[in-house]
Amino acid sequence: MPQKIGALAGRIFGPAAFVYFALLVASLSVFPTTGGTWLDVAETENGMFNDPLAYVAHRSTKLASDSPALVFMGASNVELGFRPEQIAPLFPGVEIHNLALGLADVAAMQRLVELVYAQRAPDQRRNLVFVAGLWYGQFRQGDRGAVASLIERQARRFGLFTVTTTGIERRLPLWAFEFVVTLLRPYFLVRLATRPIGPREAFLVRCRAAAPSGEGVDPCQGIAFEKAAAEALAEAQFQALLDLATRIKSQGGRLVLLDLPVPSCSSALRDEWRQYQARKTPWFASSVAAGAILIDMQDMNADESFFDPTHPRLAARPKWAQRLQAEFQDRGLMTPRS
Repeated sequence: MPQKIGALAGRIFGPAAFVYFALLVASLSVFPTTGGTWLDVAETENGMFNDPLAYVAHRSTKLASDSPALVFMGASNVELGFRPEQIAPLFPGVEIHNLALGLADVAAMQRLVELVYAQRAPDQRRNLVFVAGLWYGQFRQGDRGAVASLIERQARRFGLFTVTTTGIERRLPLWAFEFVVTLLRPYFLVRLATRPIGPREAFLVRCRAAAPSGEGVDPCQGIAFEKAAAEALAEAQFQALLDLATRIKSQGGRLVLLDLPVPSCSSALRDEWRQYQARKTPWFASSVAAGAILIDMQDMNADESFFDPTHPRLAARPKWAQRLQAEFQDRGLMTPRS
């Protein structure tokens, strides 16, 4: 009987092991482990992870460093507007990580900060700067807080992190974390081949495709529809911003708030924009008092700089990067090292 059980196990697990190792080798061949030096959610489109949340969680060991670093957070306008390849030459010697997630609100930024802290020990945060891109859409009510829940769910998967009342914590040493992620490659490869791209990822793909063109595109053609779907802004999101500033002040790093522009036609028509302008000032002031730094970029609102009501065209991106560098220099923030 034991021999029969052993033979049966061999017939079952032998082929399974062969398939597993074949997929592992295939994943290492098609998607080498090296990749980019920094985290950039735009890599999701052409990488093994077709979900930016999985990419950020499982590639987050790239954050484990004591080098000076800029960590960009926000929604898709931050992903497109602050490209690492354009920011890096302006900040030599500084790591550039773009963790912006489509539809992310302020609560989602809180979870991203926890993820960064999970990979970067307190004594490695002295030269860490979080750059939070803000616009009225991140303060909406409704289900936009779902992105924070999805980050938490992703962190719980496979036991790589623990999620407690104090935040997200890495459970394994760095080498063990990366080893487990390598072992999970066959799973992600099969998922990539079988899982259709989700609506969030499809939206970002369309945005990335539209960004280079922009010629003949009316940035405000969708305003009338969006105006009909306007929502009230949530007090909880403004409070989350203040909590974020307070936490970063106490646990390490600096927080820079970028008050991002939208096309002038959008600001003229959107009730949400007017709500945002009316309510943001005291919350921004409180966040600055808690240690944050505020940079107002709303004057960069020329309609021709956008290809829709939110996202900057390709030609506008270098201007955003140069404005950021100038504002940092004026404030003596993270002086680039030559």
